[in-house]
Amino acid sequence: MDAHRSRSLGMAALVFILISLTAAVFHGAAPVRAEDVTTPTPIVIDDKTADITVGLYADENHTQELRDPVTSTSTLYGAFSARFISGKAPTPQNYIAVYELPDTIVVDNNAGGDLMEGPEATAEKAGTWEIKGNKVIFTFDKSWLDENPAEISVGANFSFELANKNAGSDGRASIEFPGAGSIDIPTKDGAVTGEKSGAFSQGADGVAKVTWTVKLTVESYATNVKFTDSLGDNFEFVDGSFTLDGEKLDPQPTFGGQTATLDNLGYLTQGEHTVVYETKLKSGVSASNGEWINDQEASKNTAAWEWGGSSDRQSDSATGVPSKFRYDMINKSNGSGTPSDITWTVTLNQGELKADMSGYTFTDTLDAKQAYIGSYTVYKGSSGSEVLETRTLGPSQNSFTYTFRTNLADKYATYRIVYHTKMKDASSYDTVRNDATIERGGTPFPVPMKAVSRRS
Repeated sequence: MDAHRSRSLGMAALVFILISLTAAVFHGAAPVRAEDVTTPTPIVIDDKTADITVGLYADENHTQELRDPVTSTSTLYGAFSARFISGKAPTPQNYIAVYELPDTIVVDNNAGGDLMEGPEATAEKAGTWEIKGNKVIFTFDKSWLDENPAEISVGANFSFELANKNAGSDGRASIEFPGAGSIDIPTKDGAVTGEKSGAFSQGADGVAKVTWTVKLTVESYATNVKFTDSLGDNFEFVDGSFTLDGEKLDPQPTFGGQTATLDNLGYLTQGEHTVVYETKLKSGVSASNGEWINDQEASKNTAAWEWGGSSDRQSDSATGVPSKFRYDMINKSNGSGTPSDITWTVTLNQGELKADMSGYTFTDTLDAKQAYIGSYTVYKGSSGSEVLETRTLGPSQNSFTYTFRTNLADKYATYRIVYHTKMKDASSYDTVRNDATIERGGTPFPVPMKAVSRRS
């Protein structure tokens, strides 16, 4: 019986079915150690030891041969098989065989499992297999090899990505598989998505600007990127301000009205890239007091980009608006205190966008139920005690004005004016009201306010 089996196995190749292809914990042969003299040097599977075939596929089930272009980050699939040449197959004395996949691909590790021979119902364990460090490792049971002297074939399925991530449209990756020859893989660009945001700021010199940031996320690689920005009418570009990933662009874009164009932003690698540039708020932008200028249609900004080869150009765009900003020229708190002493506080120029306060005139007008008492004080800042000026108010006045100097040391600061009134009829429970305005050159910002005074 044993002799008959030996002759039969000698005439037929043993094809091993690799089961448990999904990752699993493998408790197999001990790691090879230099000091372990009982562990043989592995058999290198190449054209000197085996007949090798390799097939590449676009899908895990191996139904689509790899022919169409892929991105450098696509997960691809392969099938490897090798039939050992007579006299080069594993033996009980040399029972480990290794096929090293090329370093131009990055192969997923696979814990492997048992190496089985024969039909599934009667399959016999012949050893174990795994994929680790771009190598397919077969470790045979010595006892099985001793009982089965025969021609041996092995095989494994694997998944991988291209090692070169800087491969895109109109490109080609040539993969040299030991013993199987070279396979060319055509490549293409992946997606490039983006988002846009703008940060408003205003310097001590009064220049209001928005710093725009466009974040481009490159899936794999982007070839010959072109970038265009269309700016809303509220802004104008700042020359020389365009940067890519923190480096000033050279050349800078060309400008045509409200459009900036970078004909060649270059090649972008996988990951996130940022295009940053500045725009200035145009003088004469129309806005009411308290109106959010960032919400105006003229504040919108659209960036568009295209990329790819000569025959597979792609495009995308993103629209952004600045962070919130507005004029808040005058804001008056409701009066507080007692009928004999009502305190009023008016805050001027406290918006994110500040005006040059030089020459502005503040006017306060009382109703007939009140009279001024004491004095009014002009402070710098929305809080704090830095006094700009103090002036006395007469009890017979029903209004007063204050005009800011033209040589203000801090033209774009916030200011506040604090003053006091009293009820003419201290026994009155009536609501009292006074109006305040701020204007320059005939352009007013009226904000009528009221205060309720009751006998304490």
